[in-house]
Amino acid sequence: MKSAFGVSVPEGLSEICSSNRCALIIYDMQAGIVPQLTEGPQVVARVREALSCCPQGRYAGFLYPSICSSRIGLPAWVSYGER
Repeated sequence: MKSAFGVSVPEGLSEICSSNRCALIIYDMQAGIVPQLTEGPQVVARVREALSCCPQGRYAGFLYPSICSSRIGLPAWVSYGER
């Protein structure tokens, strides 16, 4: 990884997608919306599959409901990249 003006600059996808720099955030999976989707059960299954892969790759995974977005923030370590 290169550095420019005190900022780390990734050179490839593997550096961008490292577990200490990324997290999977699934936003707004409202229970009232899923039944309206023709493929709602498949969407939920794929989201569960994606979340279940997070620990294997040492990535953080979050479900973030929009109803709480104005009142609740993500953990500080997500914002600052610390664990």
